[in-house]
Amino acid sequence: MKYLMLRKSDREALVSGLSAMPDFLTKAFHSLSEEEAKKPGPADTFSPVQQCWHLADLEDFPIHSGSSAGCCLHLRRYPSDNP
Repeated sequence: MKYLMLRKSDREALVSGLSAMPDFLTKAFHSLSEEEAKKPGPADTFSPVQQCWHLADLEDFPIHSGSSAGCCLHLRRYPSDNP
């Protein structure tokens, strides 16, 4: 895991950037319709909704322990969260 190999100052900068993500996402996606938010990007890249789920996985991912236990939790949550 690359994160664990970063210097402390680099990890702090990474965490600082990630903590700004909610404001960034609000600004970037607030004007999208539900349909636009679910549409995949160019070359079949993540849609905005998929990107947010990916970020939610990162939030759940216990990067400090090296465990992958939190990875892909949305695969279990998503069907119940979005009937």
